[in-house]
Amino acid sequence: MELKYLLIIMALLYILPELFRRKPKKYEYPTIPESMPHKPYPDAPKAEPLPIVKPNTVTPKAAMPPEVHIPVVAAEPSPWQGQLTMANIQTGYIFAEILQPPRAYRPIKPSRGLSPRPKE
Repeated sequence: MELKYLLIIMALLYILPELFRRKPKKYEYPTIPESMPHKPYPDAPKAEPLPIVKPNTVTPKAAMPPEVHIPVVAAEPSPWQGQLTMANIQTGYIFAEILQPPRAYRPIKPSRGLSPRPKE
């Protein structure tokens, strides 16, 4: 008997809300009017001509003294010119790191400006 009441209550709790719920309306797309042909714009009023300005005939004052021509002395080309490239520098740096003794055998040196560690 109690099972009947339980089933009726469950049916009411699940079915009644569905019955009273509003049904969603079917979406109707709005009507889009057909494109109208573009009307030509009225002629824009013409701008008045600007007054003619005479060019300034005043000569500017000399602010700096005239240039002094100094003969250019050609520097002697360095023998390293074109010999040392960034690739060579990077390769040398890598090999310098590889050829050093392992870090475990090298003492840790303090950087500049810092006091050395106190020995205990």
